[in-house]
Formats: sequence, structure tokens, C-alpha cells
Amino acid sequence: MAAATEGAPRRSRGADLADPGFPLAAVVLLTTLPYLWPMEYSGVVKYWDTPSHLAFCVGFAIVQLAVWAFYRMLFPTPWYLPDPAGRYEAVLFGFCRLAIWGAIGANLYLLANVLPRIGGGVFAMKSVVAEGEGLFIFTQLHVWFLGPYVAIGVLRGERIVRTLALLGLLVLMRAVLVGERLALLEFLLPMMVVLTLMGRIRIGWGRLFAIVGFVPVFFLSTEIFRSFWSKFADIGGGLSQLSLDFIIAWNLERFFSYYVDVTNKLYLTLTEQFFWQTSFWSVGVSRMLYRFGLAEFPDESILFDTLERFGVRSRELTNPGGLQTFMSDFGWWGVVAYLGLVVVLMVAHRSARLGAPMAYGLYPVLWFTFADLVRLNYLYESRAIFPLILFVGACVAARLVALSETADPRSPDATDPIPERSLP
Repeated sequence: MAAATEGAPRRSRGADLADPGFPLAAVVLLTTLPYLWPMEYSGVVKYWDTPSHLAFCVGFAIVQLAVWAFYRMLFPTPWYLPDPAGRYEAVLFGFCRLAIWGAIGANLYLLANVLPRIGGGVFAMKSVVAEGEGLFIFTQLHVWFLGPYVAIGVLRGERIVRTLALLGLLVLMRAVLVGERLALLEFLLPMMVVLTLMGRIRIGWGRLFAIVGFVPVFFLSTEIFRSFWSKFADIGGGLSQLSLDFIIAWNLERFFSYYVDVTNKLYLTLTEQFFWQTSFWSVGVSRMLYRFGLAEFPDESILFDTLERFGVRSRELTNPGGLQTFMSDFGWWGVVAYLGLVVVLMVAHRSARLGAPMAYGLYPVLWFTFADLVRLNYLYESRAIFPLILFVGACVAARLVALSETADPRSPDATDPIPERSLP
């Protein structure tokens, strides 16, 4: 590992976005604030009243703040970086580059199948993904590889900017055309986190608030041409027949209703103790095995049928909710499972700060998982599990290659000089 304090990146003013306190704060805020929004159009009925909701959120915030404060007190943040000259890092970078280009190819193939259906609307284009029978899982190949690719690539002076820009453009097109907003967020947020981890950027507080504000704006912009368009514009002669106030209010409530819906599911599960009814933890793996005829297609309807009877679930919003799945899967042990994941987040952050290349892949995705955990547990999804398996395999293979070359007396010293060229 590179020596530390002397070669540490220069700190600049602004928010340390990579700090685990940010995704933990996101969980609290996305649980608290949307539930306070009045529901006038969506028909979503809040299961808990406002005082009960706020009491839960205050307790939830205090527990996470205590864990985060203890972590910061126990481990002051160091500024170490991966050793770009190490053989392990060089081999791992090669695997990461292969995964990035694999994702580029898969996204190009997806868009090539989507564009001919552009005249049929977003749902016709979105059906391409379902018809792919799991093939388009390869569009996610980059997810865990992105962090080490950026970190090692920047330190080694590799030409990575154009490759990342191409991948980002394809993901943006996919997010707009197919309605996969998640795909864009899982590219942008980890990218910002890993650059902050390296000390290459330090986002000012003003820009941070602008980024946060961009999320609902982007949601509104894309949602207008999805559910809103099919409900109102298609049958009403277009957007010109509707008032701007109504368009904004309906779509803004739609954004908040995603979080109200999943928080309702959490509160109902806690109140009625609908525990041990589900196995969402296994759904992602089961989906992959199903493609090979090795498992039944996972049935997620048990919980939703139960919620339907209480009238607190919107039929259009199908996310189970990340916090809720801990409880319906594991009962009260779900609290331990959640806190265990918090510990994993902080261990990954510590390892990344100490320069572990593998942690540069793990931590940004864990950060993103918590940032979106209110809506769904990203780690349960096959789109995360499949590339994770490949990433862990690549890290093990890179380590074995590095060790074998170091142990071989006929091979040169396992160092790979850094190219002497400036960043593009």
C-alpha cells in the first residue's frame, strides 16, 4: 500500500460525500419526509398517523447517529490510496476494464433492440428487457468493477475518461428510453463516491443540494412520459390540455408515493408482526437459477396479498421496501440483520480508506444500497448479485496471478511501472 500521510490527497472544502453518514442520513430522510407529504391523487392511505411516524423516525435516526459517531470516534479517517504499481492492482484493473467494455457492449445491444420500438412508447420499449430472458443482466457488469477501474486507472494514468463517458451516455439513454432510472443512479452515485474516496473531488454543499434536487426533477421529467402520459395525456389530447400545476403536483406526489407505499408496508409489518412470511433475501439468486431451470420462479405475492387486505398498498407500486424485507424475512432478527449491514458498510469504508482495491468496488455499491434502501434492498437483486459474483471471482483470480508471478523465480519482480502520461 502507498504510504500515507505524506502522499495523501489534498483536502478541499465541501462535503465528504464518501462518508457513511451520508447514506445513513438518506435512509432516515427518505423514511421521514415523503410520509409527511399530503396524498391527494394517488389514493395511498397512510397506515400510521404523523406523531407515531415521527416518533419512529426520531428513534431510527438516534440509533444510526450513535453507530456512526462511535465509528468516527474509533477510526479517524486516514487518507491512504491503492498502490498503482502493485501487480495485483494491475491484473485487477485488466479484469475491470474487461467488465466495463462488456457492459458497454451489452447496453449497445439492448439499445439496438429498443430503438426500433421507440414509436410504441416507453412500455413497448421496456418490454424488450423482459423478452431478453435475463440476457440483459450483462448490462450491469460494470456495477462492482467501476470503483477499482476508476481508482486504479486514475492513479496509473490510464485513459479511462472516454470509456466512462461512453458507458455513462449509454446508461443515460437506457434510463430515459426504458425508464430504468435506477441504472443511471447506480452509475453516477458510485462514481462520485469513489472519486471522493480518492480525494479527487470534494463536492461543495451548494452543489450537493443541487444534486439532491436533481433526483426528483429527473424523476418528474421521465414519469411524465410513463404513467402520467398513459393516464392523462394519451386520452386527453396531450399535455397542452392539462394545467402545469396539475402536471407538477401529480408527478411530485407520484415520486413521494413510492416512499409512502414502502414505509406503509414496513409499518404494517411491524404493527401486525407479519414476520417470517417472505424470503426476499433469496429472490435474486432464485431468479438466476430459474433461467437455467434449476429453481422455481420466486413468488413474491404472499406479502402483497396480505397488504392488499389492509388497503395500504398501491397496486401500481410493487417495490417491497428494503427496510420492510428485513422484518418480513427475519422477524425481529431483521433489526440485527440491518445493523449488521451498517457495520459492513463501515468496514468497507475503512478498508477503502486504507487503500484496499477490492473495497473500492464494494463500498460505493454499499453506499448506493443504503441511499436507496427505503425503496428496495439492492443487494437482494439479481442485477447486483450476478456482477458481484464475477467481481469477487476477478479479485481472487487477480490475487492468485499476482502471487504466482511473485513466487516464480524466473519471473521479473511483480511491479508494473506507472505509464508516464498525463490524464486525458
